[in-house]
Amino acid sequence: MDDITRLDEALEGTIAGDASTEDRALVNAWVAGNDQRQRWLAALNALSSRTVADWSSEERLSMLLETAVTLPASPARFPERSPAFRRLAALAAGMVLLVGGATIVHQLRQSSRDRDVATGIGEHRMIHLRDGSEVVLGPSSRIRIDHNDRRAELTGLAHFTIRHDPSRAFVVVARNAVATDLGTESTVRAYPQDSTVEVAVADGLVSLSAQDSESTPVQLRPGYVGSLNQPGIVRVSREKPLAPYVAWKDSSLAFTDQPLTDVLDALERRFRVRFALEDSALAARRVTAIYPYPNIADITRSLTEVLGAHFS
Repeated sequence: MDDITRLDEALEGTIAGDASTEDRALVNAWVAGNDQRQRWLAALNALSSRTVADWSSEERLSMLLETAVTLPASPARFPERSPAFRRLAALAAGMVLLVGGATIVHQLRQSSRDRDVATGIGEHRMIHLRDGSEVVLGPSSRIRIDHNDRRAELTGLAHFTIRHDPSRAFVVVARNAVATDLGTESTVRAYPQDSTVEVAVADGLVSLSAQDSESTPVQLRPGYVGSLNQPGIVRVSREKPLAPYVAWKDSSLAFTDQPLTDVLDALERRFRVRFALEDSALAARRVTAIYPYPNIADITRSLTEVLGAHFS
């Protein structure tokens, strides 16, 4: 991470109110002796203390005029052109206003602790956490991340690459499942229509258990896939290929001995299509296929040839 990006991450945390001691020290050193930087930071702190709904247009204009700051043009002096700063502007419910020729960035954080991210059909998003961990959120999914507690609540699909912290594990809650990540690379799948929550481990160690259960958590090692059903029973497979759980990250699709109904659900989340099975016998048919460059026409054509199904 370059110095400008590192500084911008520290600024983001300072404005949000959850910066580390190291981040606060970095920001204090950056603003020391520079009146322009001090006024800019004071403006963002003042404007971030209330939500958009709290401000009338008159109040916004008054505050902006009182704290107007002309941002320096050189990225060497100020990180407004760095990727992290642009991410801060995008993630916050903010706005850019022009007041008397000066550009004011009005940052309004929804929460100093939480971050909510959602995806639509065919989308996936990379999320960078402050501890260096990364999350790739799959299509038609939602995640809420508590940076302070290293905890995430997931509905849908996500791939986690978690930086190890010996003092605090990263916890993912998905429906009735709790996956405790001890510095790993793993995928969690928990769509509402799924009968189980699945956790596939590519590297490291994951502890899987049911919420509000006194049963002993099951340890999942690399290559293991754990599934937890509604009653809270965990089953572990050491033979399932991991490709179906990770191929989507690279915009591919992979299915291994999966029911046609699961395949059609995946296609609906990937493409803007809807399927209705008129032949109940097809629902139980199993599909094994890899589509490196998937498009809906090719996929339905191949399913027609293999299963004898007709799509209209």
